[in-house]
Amino acid sequence: MLIGLDCDGILADLMPYWLEFYNRDYQDCLKNEHLTAWETHTLVKPECGFKVYEYLERPGFLCEVPLMPGAQQGVARLLDMGHEIVVVTDTPAKSVSDRLLWLRTHFAAIPEQNYIITPRKDLVRVDLLVDDAPCNIVNARCPYVIFDHPYNQGVPGPRVTNWQQLVSYIERFEP
Repeated sequence: MLIGLDCDGILADLMPYWLEFYNRDYQDCLKNEHLTAWETHTLVKPECGFKVYEYLERPGFLCEVPLMPGAQQGVARLLDMGHEIVVVTDTPAKSVSDRLLWLRTHFAAIPEQNYIITPRKDLVRVDLLVDDAPCNIVNARCPYVIFDHPYNQGVPGPRVTNWQQLVSYIERFEP
């Protein structure tokens, strides 16, 4: 089975890391559980607004994002089960080299030709998409599973809260 994995919120634990920088620079105390909308700019202080996305384009920023707990072990298990994995991620153009370095460092078992960088995940043909972004889930043209986060609670469909649940779901999944 060909499995499409999003990067941020699935492989990379971006939100808490991102919020560390925002909170430090804007003297705020936002936590992951406060991010109840996908549009992060609507949840930060007005003086920050859309500037919150500039962190994602800072040189080196994406190189240091921590792993989601269990992601490396989960990917290894899926590969051992004979699944093929593609990483389907929407990464700012200025940060593509950092994202590729991060993937090569943490997920070397996934071939580089299986990295797809696009904002149009609906164009990627996979047997199962694992994503957290409401827009990607709603527009998916394939079966999907939602990796649970506060900002995607309004999206219906099967969901998992961690990598152990994801691997179990995939073990039972029939396309």
